[in-house]
Parts: sequence; C-alpha cells; structure tokens
Amino acid sequence: MRSTTSLSIVFSMFFSLILFSCNNENDFTDQSHFSEKILGKWVQIQSFDLVDATTNPTAWSWNDVEAGFTLELLKDNSFIYSVYGTCSTGSYRFNPTLQKIDFEFDCPIEIFGEMSQTLTEYFDMNFIQNQRIILEHASNSQTQKQAMSLMEKVR
Repeated sequence: MRSTTSLSIVFSMFFSLILFSCNNENDFTDQSHFSEKILGKWVQIQSFDLVDATTNPTAWSWNDVEAGFTLELLKDNSFIYSVYGTCSTGSYRFNPTLQKIDFEFDCPIEIFGEMSQTLTEYFDMNFIQNQRIILEHASNSQTQKQAMSLMEKVR
C-alpha cells in the first residue's frame, strides 16, 4: 500500500512538471509575435561582403552602406523590396520557426545570375530593441550562401 501511494505521488509530480513545462505563453516562435515585429519599413545600413575567397576560412567584412536598399513588409503579406530594380513588389510568406521569409515577386528578378520570381531569405532579429534584423541572401538553389545585410527599422 505504501509503495502504491509513493508511486502515485511520484506520478502526480511528474505529470505536473510536464504540464508546466508545456506552457508556451512566452514562446518567441509564436507566429503573431514575430509577424508584428517584422512589419514595417527597413533600410540596409551595413553589408557583409566577400573580402578574399582564396583564404581558409573565407574572409568576409561588415561595411557601412550609405543610401542602402529598402524592404517594406506590409500587414496584408505584400512587400516592396527596392534591391532588385524595377521589379520590387509581390507577396511574402513568413515562417517564424525557420526564421525565413519566402518572397513571390510580381515579375522575374535576377539573383546571383539566375532568373526567378521566388526568393527565400533567412533572418535574425534583435528582440530587445526590435530595431534591427540581419537578412541572409541565399541563391534559390541553396548551394551557396551569399552576403548578408544589416537592416534598421525606419517605421
């Protein structure tokens, strides 16, 4: 009888621990939490550029950018992205779990020598200030990673 009571207590404690650990009220991967934070207009303030591809590891450097490109993410999932010239609009899908944004442009764009209407960019965000994100520009084939941009929120 005593072992049954002890087993019941242990089971109850274990079950309670599981219930409390599943609370996700402060989970930063919540879609709405991220979605609201990425909305707005962003301007490129730094770029991560290849310095020397012959070294191991490859040498890269952060450089300040004057009059950088802009990215505006609107609440209706449309965007305005000035980096690709005349084709700058379309719709986007946001994936907070993978920290990526999938862009579907209204017309073809050239990226890293390829023509495409789709683009995926990965990002990292400063949660404390919510004023900067880093975008990683990658080719659609995902075979090589390209430069990154530090973006600052302007509105």
